[in-house]
Amino acid sequence: MKKLRDRQINFQDLRALILDLDGTLLDDTKEISDFSLEAIEKLKKNEIKIAVFTGRDYLMAREYLNVLDLEGPHALQNGAFLIKGKGEIIAKRLVDGNISSFLLELAPTLGCDILARTDSQDVPDWFHEGDFVINPYLPFLQSNEHRITMVDDLSEAIAKRRLLQLDITGDFEVLTRVLAEIKANFEGHFSYSLIRTSDDTGFLDVYWSRVESGGIRKEITSMVSNWGLLSIYDGSVSKGIAFNAFLDYHGLSSEEVAFIGDHYADIPLLQRVGLAVAVENAFPEVKAVCDYVTHSNTNDGVAYAINEVFFRKENEPRKL
Repeated sequence: MKKLRDRQINFQDLRALILDLDGTLLDDTKEISDFSLEAIEKLKKNEIKIAVFTGRDYLMAREYLNVLDLEGPHALQNGAFLIKGKGEIIAKRLVDGNISSFLLELAPTLGCDILARTDSQDVPDWFHEGDFVINPYLPFLQSNEHRITMVDDLSEAIAKRRLLQLDITGDFEVLTRVLAEIKANFEGHFSYSLIRTSDDTGFLDVYWSRVESGGIRKEITSMVSNWGLLSIYDGSVSKGIAFNAFLDYHGLSSEEVAFIGDHYADIPLLQRVGLAVAVENAFPEVKAVCDYVTHSNTNDGVAYAINEVFFRKENEPRKL
C-alpha cells in the first residue's frame, strides 16, 4: 500500500474492518475474488469484526452478505437500513412524507424521473409512475422489472408505504436545482447523494452490456455526460452516522476500526475511522481523506490491504 498522509496509526489497535461493496470489494464483474474471500476468512478466524456498508439495498446486497457470512451490523442504502447477520433488522430510517410529496410535485415538471423504494424485504418493493423513458438507468430498471410496480399515481401509491429512498434521475444541472429547492424548504430533515452518471459507469456497465439494440445502447451512453442521480434519504442517514451503531454494538472506539472505500458516499466514514484506505480506482476526493491507497478493485485491493494491515508480522492481530 502507498501512504497518502503522515498520521500516526497503531495497527495493533485495529479490531474491526468495514468494507464498501461496489468499486471496492466487488470487481468490475460484480464478483468477490477468491483472494479477497480468503483474506476475509483469515480476519474472521482472528476474531476481527467485519461489516459491509453499501449504497445497495437488501435484495441487491443479499447475495454477497450470504457468501461473506458476517455478523455486521451492516449499513445498506447508505445507512437507511441497518441489519446484522444475513438479514436481521436493526433499524429503518424513513424519508419524511412531506419531502416525498414535495418532490413528486416538483421533479416531473422539470423533466425528471422518480423511483420510490421501500425496505426491500418483499417484492415488488419499488414504485414508478408511467412508462420508463430512455436514459442511462433504463437497462438497470429493466433488469429489475420484477421489483417494480408501475402505477398511475405515485403519490397515492407511496402514501400507503414506508419509503427509505427516493431516486430522481435527470439532467445533472436540473437535479442541482431540485436539490436547492429541497434545501430551501427542508434543510436538516433529509440527507442525499448526488452523482453524475459518468461517475457511476462502473456500476452501470454491467447493465449496459445487456442491451441488445445497438441504437438504444448508443442513445443511452450519449446521455451519460449530462445525466445524474439524486437519492433522497432521512436526515439521519449516512455511512458516518450508521458507524455509531456499529461501534455501540461491538463496544469499540472509532480508532479501532479500519474502512476501505472508493466513492463520495464513503467520505464521512473515512474521516472518522482509525485507518482510512482507498482503492486505487477511488475518486481523488476520496483519496484526499485517506491514510493509504491499495490496489484497485479489479486487482484484489481489499485482499492486499487486509494482508498488509492485519497480517504483516509486526502487525499480527491481537486475539480478543
